Amino acid sequence: TWSGGVRTDWLEGASYGQGDRIGVLVNMDTRTVNLYKNGQFLGKAWGDLPDEVYPFVTLSQPDASAEITFPRFESEIAREQRQSALYLDFLASQPPKPPPLPPLEYMIRNTLEYKEPVIKEIKKAIR
Repeated sequence: TWSGGVRTDWLEGASYGQGDRIGVLVNMDTRTVNLYKNGQFLGKAWGDLPDEVYPFVTLSQPDASAEITFPRFESEIAREQRQSALYLDFLASQPPKPPPLPPLEYMIRNTLEYKEPVIKEIKKAIR
């Protein structure tokens, strides 16, 4: 597979051959892609998906063929719905993110208010 212009194994230790049925389940709640081979769950292949994804297949052998179908796999979908619910509950339990810091120039002009963040940002900038 290709991700960000880099070729990677599709899943550690996984292989496929003639007649295998590869399932790709995209979960946009958790921003993950899980893979199945002949109905067996193989694991999470990718995470941190962008807002939009599109299905496609690439083949590396001249005589290779593939068929894309969009069946409903009820047990897999139920598993993903449970995973989504757990993930969304986890996100809801997290404290809110702190507001972003203003630009470094502003913090330098207001040093008393931003003394610690200014020092931290300066140290990061000179690394």
